[in-house]
Amino acid sequence: MNTKFATLLFLSLIVLFSSSCKKEEGCMNPSAINYNPDAEEDDGSCLILGCTNPTMFNYDPNANTDNGGCIPFINGCTDATMFNYNPLANTDNGTCIPFAYGCTNANALNYDPLANTDDGSCVLPIYGC
Repeated sequence: MNTKFATLLFLSLIVLFSSSCKKEEGCMNPSAINYNPDAEEDDGSCLILGCTNPTMFNYDPNANTDNGGCIPFINGCTDATMFNYNPLANTDNGTCIPFAYGCTNANALNYDPLANTDDGSCVLPIYGC
């Protein structure tokens, strides 16, 4: 075997083996929208959608790309069994008031100033003979 051929063969083998050792780069996080199941080396390109504003109700600390869906905190009573339940509230602020049934008509003889829900029991005065 001549020296030129041996050198050429040797260099060809080096190129062949060095190019086959290159790992495929890409996003290796399955939660990312650009996840690459074939990636063998993470290149830091993962895009994880979510709310990236830490002052919002649905802040996602794992998100690195804002999806435009941040929801502000809305304080209120979140207990649907309470008198002042707020269906828009997503954060309970401890202000829930239980139902207090009674007569809520201030003109009635049996008016109950502590009642917040009328129970139909009001007795109105009858004037006349």
